[in-house]
Amino acid sequence: MKLYRYALVVAALFVISSYQMQLQPLRAIAGGQSNEAEGFAIYLLAKDVSARDLPKADLKRIVLQDRPVLAEADIIAYAKATHELQISEAAFTRIRQLSHNVSGIPFIACLGKERIYAGAFWSPISSINYGGVVILEPLVSERREKIIKIKMGYPSSDFAIGADPRADKRIMDRLEAKGKLK
Repeated sequence: MKLYRYALVVAALFVISSYQMQLQPLRAIAGGQSNEAEGFAIYLLAKDVSARDLPKADLKRIVLQDRPVLAEADIIAYAKATHELQISEAAFTRIRQLSHNVSGIPFIACLGKERIYAGAFWSPISSINYGGVVILEPLVSERREKIIKIKMGYPSSDFAIGADPRADKRIMDRLEAKGKLK
């Protein structure tokens, strides 16, 4: 019985310390290209808001990090039909450096300074479902092209709640004007 309690305490401490450690390095990960204020970009939050609380939050009041984790300049191509993004090696590395938080790392997709929709980077090893927009954190990519996908719901679209904001006309028009929309 003593061993069981010890294991339970160790597991609880691990979960708590993992959560706290995940919040600290996020500021260092941001680093999109210059001119991010002009185009489509995905920003991490500067202050703690959980992925679960994000849909209820006023996006205009949420403080974002100074630089995006993914800037328009990082996007090589965006497939409108599947919402798959071919991105630069540097952007792919930044996204892979996000800690694998099983309860999501919130982000806000913006066009210039306008906040369009919220979502969360989600670990593919999570057993927690999510009804919003997700970008699965890539574990490994042996492909030459670095691809991420913006999805509705996790673990599948069966869990999606609400309207799908991914094909927002403003974002699609901008990406098409920049020759990135496929």
